[in-house]
Amino acid sequence: MFNLHGRETSTGREVSLAGVSIELVVLSDGLLGTSEALGRVTLGEQAAGAELSHWNELLAVRNAPARWHMLHAVTSVLD
Repeated sequence: MFNLHGRETSTGREVSLAGVSIELVVLSDGLLGTSEALGRVTLGEQAAGAELSHWNELLAVRNAPARWHMLHAVTSVLD
């Protein structure tokens, strides 16, 4: 279980998210071949702008609001 707001694992222990980054890459289905990366968003220490501000708010405020984030261009995707 991953819960940013509660910062708890499935064992119920609280964990620190300091120094953590999460990158989500959105891919097309690729029915006729390989999947194509449509965009990405990064939250955490490696983020910038609104994404970094939101991450810092999540760390500072236990009941920080959820937010939508814009996808950014993908330059490469690691396998």
